[in-house]
Amino acid sequence: MRLLPPRWPLAAQVRQRSELLDRVIQALGANPASLVRKDGGKAFAEARVTCLDCRYGRACQNWLDAADGLPLPADFCPNASFFLQLMSATTADEAFDKGQRRPVEG
Repeated sequence: MRLLPPRWPLAAQVRQRSELLDRVIQALGANPASLVRKDGGKAFAEARVTCLDCRYGRACQNWLDAADGLPLPADFCPNASFFLQLMSATTADEAFDKGQRRPVEG
């Protein structure tokens, strides 16, 4: 069953861009729950809007398809500063899991 008729190209673009952002988040090793908690979800929502309005969708798709050990993040990405902020997080509630669990300080 098809959810959206093919005559709705904007709906297809929204879905495609959402999938690209999800793939970048996964490729970077980000914890989606931590991303949503950052700034009460505002930063994540802004990243989604930025991705939706981005003119580099095809470049992003190609970058993700070709990447093996991604450079972090892609230099053309308008969300690069968002990803760099997440990568530099050093708190116990860090957005990236480097394979080490930190104890929760109380």
